[in-house]
Amino acid sequence: MPRSGGLYTYLREVFGDTVAFFYGWANFMIAGSGGIAAVAFILASYAGEILGVQQNHGPGTLEVCVPWLGCLYPLANIGEKILGSGVVLFLTWVNLRGLRAGAALQAVSTSLKLLALIFVVFTGFSDPAGSFHKLTVVSSTHPTDRHDDPDCHVFAGERSISLRAYSLNGRAPFTSVT
Repeated sequence: MPRSGGLYTYLREVFGDTVAFFYGWANFMIAGSGGIAAVAFILASYAGEILGVQQNHGPGTLEVCVPWLGCLYPLANIGEKILGSGVVLFLTWVNLRGLRAGAALQAVSTSLKLLALIFVVFTGFSDPAGSFHKLTVVSSTHPTDRHDDPDCHVFAGERSISLRAYSLNGRAPFTSVT
């Protein structure tokens, strides 16, 4: 009979309790919580841009100076921090309610993402100002650098690869919660 626990259960069966224990704590304290915090922060940052929330960086907010680290501003962008924390708390609450609630939320969010993707593709193809010229990919052997071209909105090379890798890793903690 299959067991719940994912990679923790596999590591416990193969390598023993000690390795599984350290994996579980490392995932809980560093990898899982860090990925969730990063995704929540990015979501809150985008929401702040869309909603036009005033960004407050640096002077004018509470300043905490730490030797060898510099000055920190814990109340800077407080609205985004509250929104990101609220999203994490909401998703935690939904998943604590049970598997059905988490699955229902995941189905709704996946449907919304698909609708948004279809909308972006449809508007991209229906725009009369569109051009296939903007879809060209920069190669390392191409003599001109088009990264600064304002008409070219497609990331190329290492930027594209790093964004894809981050999006795959940043999404993993949310999918393992349900």
